[in-house]
Amino acid sequence: MYDELIAALNRHSEALETFVGHVEGATGKAGGSKPAAGKANKPAAGKATGPKKPTLDTVKKEFSEYLGISDKAVRAERVAEVTAINEHFGVAKITEGDPEIFAEALHYLKLYKDGKVPTFSGLDDEGEEPGDDDEGGSLV
Repeated sequence: MYDELIAALNRHSEALETFVGHVEGATGKAGGSKPAAGKANKPAAGKATGPKKPTLDTVKKEFSEYLGISDKAVRAERVAEVTAINEHFGVAKITEGDPEIFAEALHYLKLYKDGKVPTFSGLDDEGEEPGDDDEGGSLV
């Protein structure tokens, strides 16, 4: 029985390595391969090397899609979540904030989308979430 388990693990490992090889090949991220001849792995002159910063349009789109639901109960819950994000940054609408906060705001929104509750340093001392002050206005 032990030999059968080892054989199954080996088959699984081989399949996983094959899959990873295909994914790396498709994305151009080969783990141990060398760059193509004549091409250096240097960023183009004048271009930033870090991850792209989200734009105002991206933030508007993501938050609007999240809030754009017809189910009133779900929408009310989402409004409270977006309000918590806005209050964390001290803005009435996330789009009124400094563009430097957009990536963090989208991170918090993703946590909510994934069913997780982000921990905000802007919460009060007891860790209470901000109240629901939805006056029907736009939060984006």
